[in-house]
Amino acid sequence: MTIKAIEQSTFILNRTGANLEQNHIVFTVERLVNKFWNHFEHLFHKPQTVGRPKKYKPPELLGYYILCSLRSVTSCRKMADILKNNDESLNYILKDKKPSKSTISKFKTDYELMIVEFFYFIVNIGLKLDLIGNEVIGIDGTFIQANAGINNRASRKELELMEKTLKNLTENEQNELKNFFDEAKKEKKTPLVKDLLKKFNKPSINLLKKSIKSKETIKNALSFLNEMKKLHSPETDYDINLNDPESRFMKNKKGISCYNYNLQVATDDKNHFIISMDLNIDANDRNQLIPMIESSIMSLGSKPKFFTVDNGYYNDQALYYCLTNEINIIIPDQTEAQRNNDKPSKKLMPKKDFVHDRISDTFMCPFGSILTYQSKRRMNNKLWNVYSTDDCLYCEIKEFCTPKKTREIMEIANPLKQYLKDAYYSEKGQQVYKRRGPITESQFGLLKAIRNFPGLKRKGVKKSRIDLLIEGICHNIKIIHKNIDLSKIAEL
Repeated sequence: MTIKAIEQSTFILNRTGANLEQNHIVFTVERLVNKFWNHFEHLFHKPQTVGRPKKYKPPELLGYYILCSLRSVTSCRKMADILKNNDESLNYILKDKKPSKSTISKFKTDYELMIVEFFYFIVNIGLKLDLIGNEVIGIDGTFIQANAGINNRASRKELELMEKTLKNLTENEQNELKNFFDEAKKEKKTPLVKDLLKKFNKPSINLLKKSIKSKETIKNALSFLNEMKKLHSPETDYDINLNDPESRFMKNKKGISCYNYNLQVATDDKNHFIISMDLNIDANDRNQLIPMIESSIMSLGSKPKFFTVDNGYYNDQALYYCLTNEINIIIPDQTEAQRNNDKPSKKLMPKKDFVHDRISDTFMCPFGSILTYQSKRRMNNKLWNVYSTDDCLYCEIKEFCTPKKTREIMEIANPLKQYLKDAYYSEKGQQVYKRRGPITESQFGLLKAIRNFPGLKRKGVKKSRIDLLIEGICHNIKIIHKNIDLSKIAEL
């Protein structure tokens, strides 16, 4: 019996990325990042004058951030650990380099402006590739949980008292407190210490302990407290978080109170391309319409045909701004918003149940009675149109509907609001508003559920905004990758 040796071929990887499919998203990311860098390198290039030449280039790390975010990997530690898996797409975008956690973290801090500009660059690419229709832009907001523990907080009153204490603290009193907090000395409580311990909660005491170490730490603490006063109005009735003082204690849509930020997103209806994102600490959307419209127009370079928002943005100043700047806005008034809301009304016969006939300018109650225009009435410095009927005297459910002789329906007598109401109820207005839900609210579902983004990893509005812009970039790149061939990107 003769035994023959069979030679087995050895797999050799000639170059990183050779085994990836031609339509892999890493090639789309690389092409877009390189195109951006070729155009704008002069804005972000920082010539190195000391030390060894840097091993990692900004476009490589930017592409790496995007690829990791596309996989729902957002923490710097996990981004460094995932390189140990020897993933070919990650090796390809990094040119076989292995950055450390500190390198990855430092990039996001050093190149915040570049990430912002790359977001707007991607929007511009979407316009050139005809992925943005620029016809209907939907704007909506949601709460994003901040990276702030719920227990590390202090009331506005405590922080004001802390500021007063640090300003008036004498050198002897400072030494008294230092001796008490020094565990090695274990000094007994002095009258001063007892008094302060009664006034402050545990997080405030920890802040005091850190603040009294030196004159410099006291100065830094006073600066910190002064900044918090600027961030939160004097009327704040919620505790301020000492871990992330820029966040705000708010109740989210699930009814859970925690420290959140208010995320605002503007989305084009053609392919649900995100064109603008912002972050603030307002508890509602009332003051967000003007900044989001201006940001959207800046991002697009022109006015879209329509903006559409829900009643949460209804604000006299914002609506007047839209009228004077010839911006078409489709927004329901409060009555229509209640009509579209599934929540039951506290009233048995609320205004939303009365149908307004806009041709005859009358209201019809659920039992068929017609309420006609009677007069104008001034209430709360506003002029109202009053509608009523005499049929209420003989109605069987009058006692459940109104305590007065007749039921009155009041409509604001404001030409601007009447104009907006006409625009909303028009055939085109109804078509546009029906598209609002899929345009805007689906983005938050994708972000929180599909993309597994439960909350923010970094602290502060500025840093958190950068993280969310990266998520917006990923969302838009996926749309480009799905709809456009790489050759078309190269032709731009």
